[in-house]
Amino acid sequence: MEAVKLPGRFAISTGFGIGDSVVSDISPVIVAIDDGYHSCKVVTRDRQACLPTAVSRASRLTARAMSGPSVSNERCYEIEGCVYAVGSNVLDPIHTRFAEFPYSAANLAVAMDALRRVLAPGTEAHVVTDVPFNWFYAANGQKRNSDLARKVSAWGRNVREVSGAVLPRIVSVDVVPEAVAAWFDFVIGRDLQLNSQRYAEYTAVVDIGGRTTDVAVVKDGEVDLRQSGTLDVGTLELAGVVRRVVEDQFPGAPGRSCTFVETAIHHGVVRIGGREIDIRGSLEKTKSDLLDRIADYLAGLYGRSMHDIRHVLFVGGGSALLEMPLRRRFQRAEFADEPQMANARGLWKFKAYSAAQRQERAPGNLSPAADETRIAGSHSATIG
Repeated sequence: MEAVKLPGRFAISTGFGIGDSVVSDISPVIVAIDDGYHSCKVVTRDRQACLPTAVSRASRLTARAMSGPSVSNERCYEIEGCVYAVGSNVLDPIHTRFAEFPYSAANLAVAMDALRRVLAPGTEAHVVTDVPFNWFYAANGQKRNSDLARKVSAWGRNVREVSGAVLPRIVSVDVVPEAVAAWFDFVIGRDLQLNSQRYAEYTAVVDIGGRTTDVAVVKDGEVDLRQSGTLDVGTLELAGVVRRVVEDQFPGAPGRSCTFVETAIHHGVVRIGGREIDIRGSLEKTKSDLLDRIADYLAGLYGRSMHDIRHVLFVGGGSALLEMPLRRRFQRAEFADEPQMANARGLWKFKAYSAAQRQERAPGNLSPAADETRIAGSHSATIG
């Protein structure tokens, strides 16, 4: 199978019994969470936030002591008997670059903290999230249903805030492929109107994230599997440069926070105590290697068909970080506004657009053409 069709005009979300979502001020509400390995992006109709994926294990005694002013941005969650501290300044955060992270309790703690940034306590949420392209589709175009069900199940765990605060509640989960999510952002406007011209044009979305680079080529709502896929390359390799310098030059030093690592990457200098180590050369070499590997991957996917592609759209936090060298490398490169938020915006638009379309059509009155497009563009399930 060389192409898969997304839900017809996004009017139908297929899956496993997800309840109807409504675009309104009352609960349950639609919340998009792009839970990346580097940062967690969350979007509602009127709010958005980009938070570092910073989480560490904590004992109950440690968690109770975390209310002091020096760690005031940390919040602690108990999941299946373990306590996780979440916040940009947690020391020695869990290294997220491992395959099981999206299904882990630590990942759920980050997602729950993101929900609290945009929702009132006790709000019920229809959550839509994403996974790397190759985690969603097998080579034959079939959904990897068992893997997607794992994601839904992982976010169905009970979560307790250690201080006793009332948390939002996830009542259902949709899962969409990365890069495809950003395509929804590209073709659906802020007013939830479909841009028919963009919808009909060949668009390659290149999503450079923390752990992976996902590519999806879409036209008329169809994903071309021959030219889409996932490369296991991302900007966490830059964070690795910083951590290696700390380990080599400051042996025995305590772990560093995500804020520390981000500052070092931004300024090109590692500062600990009275010492400063210039890492700009190492960072530039790592960036150049990243670009080479991404360019080779795209050349392998597109080959001589590159001239058929109307838009080459770069999204993801890596695209923001590497924008200038990407523009030099790819003359036709286009960049989404706030590219790190493109997947999360697209997830929300996809779900909100689908919900609005369902409200306009009675279940028995779908056109034959719409009914024929019930090939999965998302994986859905109800929690509980």
